[in-house]
Amino acid sequence: MRKNFEPQITFGTVPVSNIKFDIFCRHEIVPILMALQHLYFNKPVLNEILELIKKDIVGDKNEKLGCSGMHYWEILVLASVRLGCDLDYDALHDLANNHTTLRDIMQISRLDDQRFPRTTIHDNITKLSPETIFKISDIIVRLGHGFYPKAIEKVRGDSFVVQKNIHYPTDANLILDGIHKSIKLSVSLADALNISGWRQHASLLKKIKSILRNIQRTAKSKRKNKEEQLKKLYEELIKRAHKIIEKSLDTICTFYFTQFELNPTFSFEIDSRMSEILYFINATQNMCELAERRVFENEKIPNSEKIFSLFEPFTELINRGKMPFPIEFG
Repeated sequence: MRKNFEPQITFGTVPVSNIKFDIFCRHEIVPILMALQHLYFNKPVLNEILELIKKDIVGDKNEKLGCSGMHYWEILVLASVRLGCDLDYDALHDLANNHTTLRDIMQISRLDDQRFPRTTIHDNITKLSPETIFKISDIIVRLGHGFYPKAIEKVRGDSFVVQKNIHYPTDANLILDGIHKSIKLSVSLADALNISGWRQHASLLKKIKSILRNIQRTAKSKRKNKEEQLKKLYEELIKRAHKIIEKSLDTICTFYFTQFELNPTFSFEIDSRMSEILYFINATQNMCELAERRVFENEKIPNSEKIFSLFEPFTELINRGKMPFPIEFG
């Protein structure tokens, strides 16, 4: 036996019109229950929705026969809470039996110890077809537009940043990234053809890292000659970067000449490996130029010219202004 809802209010049942909500609560269940309270008193729309639920639950059978089952209103309330709060059936089962306001909306007396088994909730809600849920959604949207006609003129959306997997970008850090990658690729190229010149590549990289650590320490310090010391360190960093770039370019030239000597018909094409080396060489040179402009010429680099990652060059600095991360890289 099925009913839309219990027509006779029992002792201890709070009338739907008297249910109070904590409007300062930010839990997603509150606006859902408030919407259901509004829907409860719009009988034409409510009956239309309950008829849709009835078709899925009962089908062609006689709803007056059989043992008592969940009312259609109870099914609507629990299905709305499950979808609106994105709950699993265990969480929904707990709320249906212990959440006082939810039970008030379902018109269950506070003196009634009625409990819903998990299987009962699951078996009833899963009978609702996707088509029925879409139809109910359309009815609710139509009701909302009638309640506030101008709402259809605007669309609200919340944006988010697709974050990149990068470290915090500073010009010194990015110069190190470019040098590190240039050395690694150049050494790999040199080893392939026994080209000399990179025997101390680990020592070169270690010295660059040492300069970077000194830059970071100096930038955090409060010493009086901080700016002068930073300029000296940046000058040394850029000078070493240029030497490594020249060394990498020499390796590339030697590679092509060696290949030509071995095979006079060799085509001087830039393959993917060579393209990668040249990219990091150019990127390192570009970062050195930006560092010179910022440190030695006291120029404020425009955001459009800044580079935030050599490995993900399309990374942008996005200022959403929303806490807890108002500025993000994505």
